[in-house]
Amino acid sequence: LILPMVDCSAYSNVLFSFEQVFRKYLNESTTIEVSNDGISYTSFPVGTNANLATNAETTNPELINIDISAIADGQSTVYIKFRWTGDWDYYWEVYYLY
Repeated sequence: LILPMVDCSAYSNVLFSFEQVFRKYLNESTTIEVSNDGISYTSFPVGTNANLATNAETTNPELINIDISAIADGQSTVYIKFRWTGDWDYYWEVYYLY
C-alpha cells in the first residue's frame, strides 16, 4: 500500500500514526518505508509484530506511532509505503490513518 505524497515542510518531530491488528503465522514482516525522494526508502518496524509468537495477534486495535522525523522533518515531499511480506496469507489490517 503506497500513500499519496505528503508535504511535511512545516513540521518537525513527525510521527506516523495508525491503528492495526496483526496476526503472525510464520515469517511475516511488517514495516513502514519512508522516503523524501521516492527512490531510497528507510524501513521502520511496526509495533510488536516481529516479536509475536506463532499464531499470536496484537490487540485489536493496537495504536502504532512511528517516529519518521529522520526522513520527514521539513521535507516537502514524503512518500510512505506499508509493506507486509509473508509465506502464508494471514493478515495485517490497517484501520485508518490520521
